Order: sequence, then structure tokens, then C-alpha cells
Amino acid sequence: MALCYKDRSYCRAWELCKHGSTCVSALTDKIVKEADKFGLPVDSNLKFSCFEQTEKEPLNENAG
Repeated sequence: MALCYKDRSYCRAWELCKHGSTCVSALTDKIVKEADKFGLPVDSNLKFSCFEQTEKEPLNENAG
């Protein structure tokens, strides 16, 4: 197994998750930049089992 940044996986769907803004596994730009600084790859998954889709606001077709 290859060495990766902080020896852990990160979630690529964090921006679509209800808990993404506070998630310790979010694959943010900061994480990517830090990994690049050390020349290490980042292990990531599309979604973790804790993923909860954000609720989309319904389109108000009667507005205007």
C-alpha cells in the first residue's frame, strides 16, 4: 500500500452533504494544497457511508 496524505481517505462529495462544512473527511482545496506541498497523493472516495444529501430548495415557478 502506498503512502498517502495523513494516511486516510477523504470524501469528494462533501459539498453536497448536510455535514460537509464541518466534516473532518472533506476533500477541500486546503487538503489538496497541503498534500501537494509534501508531494503526497490524496486517497479519496466519492461518498462515505455518513453522507446525507443536502435538501434542495424547490423552484418557485410562481415567483416574479
